[in-house]
Amino acid sequence: MKHTQLPWYEGRTGNHQGIVISENTGENIAISYHKKYAEFIVRACNAHDDLLEACNELIDAWHSDDANFHIEEPKALKLARKAIAKATKEDAP
Repeated sequence: MKHTQLPWYEGRTGNHQGIVISENTGENIAISYHKKYAEFIVRACNAHDDLLEACNELIDAWHSDDANFHIEEPKALKLARKAIAKATKEDAP
């Protein structure tokens, strides 16, 4: 899915609402009913690529060690796969 280029930031409105704005274009991305929701959207979206990369690196590092082939994957890897599936709309294993 294509979206407006990151990073985004949380802009201020004159009331309790929050606004999400593209840092590169100044485009309004979203308006939320509460500022705290806009802050959450900004943090989550701006961290998305880094978190996805970290999950993939964790899985790759585990599987690059031949000693791990006969050991059950730790819970952290299962959680990483689940997070990747949610972030990429794939079915979790």
